[in-house]
Amino acid sequence: MPVSKTDFIRGLQCEKMLWLDAHAPEYKIIPPEIQQRLDAGNDFGDKVMGVFGAFTETTCYREDGRLHFAKMIEKTKELLQKNERVICEGSFSWYGNFCAADILKKDGEGYALYEVKNAPTPRNEFIVDLGFQRLILKKCGVKITTSSLILHDEQGGQVCGEYVK
Repeated sequence: MPVSKTDFIRGLQCEKMLWLDAHAPEYKIIPPEIQQRLDAGNDFGDKVMGVFGAFTETTCYREDGRLHFAKMIEKTKELLQKNERVICEGSFSWYGNFCAADILKKDGEGYALYEVKNAPTPRNEFIVDLGFQRLILKKCGVKITTSSLILHDEQGGQVCGEYVK
């Protein structure tokens, strides 16, 4: 069964949650306090996109408001062929497994991969998340030079640390 990066991480956190997402999505309930944290994470991610200067974002939506993964993947391929300097939400699929990289920054002959997390300290699932992305990008032919987390420090700034080579 193909999975997205989100599915993969949710499955690591709780196998039952992954099963429910796939087989009974109508039972998925996101409590308001969790939705608030998710929204804050998205807001932080949007703010961090410009940390390396001008960027191109690949996010595309269908008419119904859902993400258009195929268009995002195609746009990413075009940007990589043009050696775009900074790509946000670069999207990739390998055997149906999907991920969108928060930030890809041109680095010599390849790209540095940055995962943005609205948290002050790294957690194991963040490292696993980066590993999942590295695998998919590598299988898609992208040379990744480094992989890093960009975290939200206690004072509200960004902290960038390299955690995976």
